[in-house]
Amino acid sequence: MKFHEFQAKQILQKKGIKIPDNYLFKANESFDSSKIPFKFPVVVKSQVLAGGRGKAGLVKLLKEQNSFTETCQWIVGQKFKEETSVGILVEDTISFTEEYYFSMLINRASKNISIVFSPCGGVDIENVSATQPEKIITLAVVFDTEKFAQNLREKTTEFFSNEKRLENFIKFAIQIRETFFEIDATLLEINPFVFNEEDELIALDGVLDIDDSAKYRQKELFAELKALTAEFSNPDENANQFGSHYVELDGDVGIIGCGAGIVMASMDMIKKFGGSPANFMDLGGGARKDITIDALALLNSSPKVKCIFVNIFGGITFCDQIAEAIIEYRAKNHDAVPMIIRMMGNNAEIAIKMLKESGIFAYNSMEQAAKKAVQQSQKQESPFFISQNSKVIVQGITGKYGAYHTKKMLEYGTKIEAGVTPGKGGETVHGLPVFNSVNDVVQKFDIDASVVFVPAPFVKAATFEAIEAGIPLIIIITEHVPVHDTLQIINFAKLHGTRIVGPNCPGMIRVNEANLGIIPGKILKKGNVAIMSKSGTLLYEISNEISNNTEGVSTAIGLGGDPIAGTSVLDTIEYLLTSKESKYIVYIGEIGGGDEEEKLAEYLRNSKLKKPVIAFFAGDSAPKGAKMGHAGAIVSGEKSTIEYKKKVLKESGCYIAELPSDIYKIINQIERK
Repeated sequence: MKFHEFQAKQILQKKGIKIPDNYLFKANESFDSSKIPFKFPVVVKSQVLAGGRGKAGLVKLLKEQNSFTETCQWIVGQKFKEETSVGILVEDTISFTEEYYFSMLINRASKNISIVFSPCGGVDIENVSATQPEKIITLAVVFDTEKFAQNLREKTTEFFSNEKRLENFIKFAIQIRETFFEIDATLLEINPFVFNEEDELIALDGVLDIDDSAKYRQKELFAELKALTAEFSNPDENANQFGSHYVELDGDVGIIGCGAGIVMASMDMIKKFGGSPANFMDLGGGARKDITIDALALLNSSPKVKCIFVNIFGGITFCDQIAEAIIEYRAKNHDAVPMIIRMMGNNAEIAIKMLKESGIFAYNSMEQAAKKAVQQSQKQESPFFISQNSKVIVQGITGKYGAYHTKKMLEYGTKIEAGVTPGKGGETVHGLPVFNSVNDVVQKFDIDASVVFVPAPFVKAATFEAIEAGIPLIIIITEHVPVHDTLQIINFAKLHGTRIVGPNCPGMIRVNEANLGIIPGKILKKGNVAIMSKSGTLLYEISNEISNNTEGVSTAIGLGGDPIAGTSVLDTIEYLLTSKESKYIVYIGEIGGGDEEEKLAEYLRNSKLKKPVIAFFAGDSAPKGAKMGHAGAIVSGEKSTIEYKKKVLKESGCYIAELPSDIYKIINQIERK
C-alpha cells in the first residue's frame, strides 16, 4: 500500500528524523495563505500517489504569497498519472548546497533488503544511475548495527564534507533501517535529503510503501493512515476498496479475474484482438461472492465500460461462488452492462450449469470469450523431483482449502501420509491422521515434502517448523505472506538445505504421478512439455491448451507471483533441462523484475544441455512505470519491461509466444521439422 508524502513524513518525524516545517491543506478547502505558520518563500507540493511530480510542475517554489491561492488551485486540480491530489503540502524553505539520495527497499533480484545511496539526489536521480553509475552505491542491509554503520562509512565517507555530516547520515540510516523493519515497509525513499547550515540532516521528501500482506500486524498504522487519507480526500470521489488489485485504464472492456497473471493475459488478449482494457481487476485467490458483487458494481459504475470480461480459471477459487455472485448481481441490476464469462477449474461444471439455468452463457475457451468481449464492446451501442513414491504431509489440513485440496491430491494418486494442525492432533481428515506438529509426524514417517495451506500470519512459524524437522521440499500455497517473512524463510531454508517453492503459488505436478498443491490435475495429459510459471491461473490455462493440442505435459511448476519467491526461474531451468521426461520447456512470466530473465538468457547461452524453450509474458498492456518509484527504477531500469525480457531471451535462442495459444503452435511447428 502506498502512502502520501505527508503521511510518510509524519512517520519519519515520529522516529526522530528532521523534516521541514509544514502545513497541510485539504483538496476541498480554501487555500488561505494566512493559515501558514511560517514566512514566505515556501514550497507547495501536490499530494498525489505518483512519482515525478516535480518534472510535471506539481511542486513549485513561491517567493511571494500573492499567487499562492491561484497556484494551489491549479496544482490540486491536475490529475497526474491517473491519480488525483488529496491536498497541498506547504513547506518552509531550507538553504542547502548539496542534495543526497537514500532509499531502502526489497530487492527482488538479490532476495534481500538493499540500501541505495547517491550524492546526486533530486529529480534526475534515475539519469544518474545511467550516466554516472559510480555515484550510485547499493548495499545489502545487515542486521548488526555496528557492521551496518561500518559498511556505510566505508562506502560513503568520501561524499560528505565533514565528520559531523557523515555521523548524522549514519544515525539517519540506522533510524531508517529500524523504521523499515518496524512497519513492514517494502520501500522507504528519501529524495532528497540535505544538510542545513548547522549540518543537521533534513528529509525534504518521503516515499513509503508498506506490505499489504502485513496489515494484520500493522493494524494501528493502516487504520491511522487510512483515516488521514479519507480526511484529506475529496468526498465526491468514489473510494476504491480493492487497492492495488484494481487499476483504472482508458479502454471500454472491463476485466475481472482471479490471479494477476490471468488478468494481465486477459488485458493483453483484449488488446491484441482490437479491443481496449478498461481496467485491471484481480479478485485474488479464493474470491468470495460478496467481493465479486462489489467488483461488478464498481465496473458497472464506470460510464466508459461497455462490457465486462469475467475470466475465471479456478484453482483455489470456487467457480460456483463466482457464478452465484454474477447471477445475484444480474437479477438485481437489470441495466448492467453485458458480461462475457469464461469458467474453468474448480466446480466449473456446477458454475456453468447454474449460469445456464439463469440464462447466462459461459465459454470454456479464454480466446473465444476475449474475442466475443471485444466484439461486444465494439457494437454500435531435485529436491525438486517428485514422483508417485514421494511421501507428503499437508500443513493446515483441517482448514477449508487444506481439506479440500488434500482430497483432490489423494484422488490424483499423491502419497499423503498425514496432516498437521496444532491442537487438532488425533483427528482424521479423509482417513489421514492429523498431528499437532511436524516433528511428531517425522518421528513416524519419512517425509519428502510438505504442502502448506496455513493462514498467512502463521506461515513463517509453520515453515520454520518443517525446515527444522528436515523436510527437503516445502511448497507454500498461501498468498499474502508478508515479504519480510518470506525473506526470513528463504534465508533459514538455505542454512538447512531446504527447497522452498512459493509462497502464493499453485504448487507442482508430475503428470499421472503426484500433484502437490492446487493445480487442477484432470486438465493435464501426460506428455513431454515441462512448464514453469510465475502465474498460477496462467499455468492452468496454458497447461490445458498444451494438453489438448500437443503430446501433453510432463511437469508443471508454479513459482509464485510474489516479489520474492523461494525458487527462481534459474533454479527451475536447471532441473528441467536435466529431466529426461521433457523435450520442451515453457516459461510463463510477467511484468516486473527482469534480472531473472537476464540470468536465464545467460545460462541458456552457456549451457551444454539444449532444449527448445518457449517464453510467454503477461502484462504487455499494463500501465508503464516502476511500482517501486525511483528506487525500483534504479535497481531494475528497463529490465522490468516486457520488451527487454523478450529481447534477451530471443537473443539466447528462445521462442517468443505473443498469445498463450502460440505456445502449442510453436511446439507443433518444431515437431513437424
